[in-house]
Amino acid sequence: AEGDPARQELQTTLSVAIEHGLAAVSIDKNDYQNWLTLAQLYQELAGAGVSGAYEQARAAYVEARAENPTNPLPLFRLAQLEALQGNRDAALSDLNEVVMLKPDFAAGYYLASQLFAQGGQLQEAAQAAATAAQIVPQDPLAWYNLGTILYASEKYQEAVAALGQAVTLKNDYSNALFMQALSHYKLGERTQALSLLIRVAELNPTDTSVPAMIRNLNAGKDPFTGLTGK
Repeated sequence: AEGDPARQELQTTLSVAIEHGLAAVSIDKNDYQNWLTLAQLYQELAGAGVSGAYEQARAAYVEARAENPTNPLPLFRLAQLEALQGNRDAALSDLNEVVMLKPDFAAGYYLASQLFAQGGQLQEAAQAAATAAQIVPQDPLAWYNLGTILYASEKYQEAVAALGQAVTLKNDYSNALFMQALSHYKLGERTQALSLLIRVAELNPTDTSVPAMIRNLNAGKDPFTGLTGK
């Protein structure tokens, strides 16, 4: 709401920061970091729904890129901005250029996988997610991301493997354990699914839905019975 004090405080704080950012840019227009900082401040305002902030952020990212054309970061940040604004195609186009500049830029593939998945392009999403996981194989989030996309693609065996990698790297990764349990269930492997859900329940003692899913499995029912109107 327009009268929200917290929002007004945020905008005031950012406005002051932007004044400093503009001052820095006026002092050294050739420093791409100054443009990048300014762009991020405008992006915060755009996220708060301030009129004109998106355009200002975009223009500043373009300036940052012009000052350092071989650095993928300004272009990646621009892709993030476009994604936040719902401009999926523009974001994906920027990300394509990002990975052309730096083929091992894992975050570019990760964001692309999310955008492809949002658009229902699950094959492209899985390919991008797999590339990200190969670039940063020690990152459990990369494997979790791949696993969830594979699950959505109904490739449950591959999902189990990817999610297993995430859990190997972070053995208390509740979300990965949960998705792995669902993947096992889809494969008809009820015992494995039950074991994993019990582990999830142990890690999240205040959660009420997982115990209900465990009871459903023990009763031979679909785990979501009673939880989604089934």
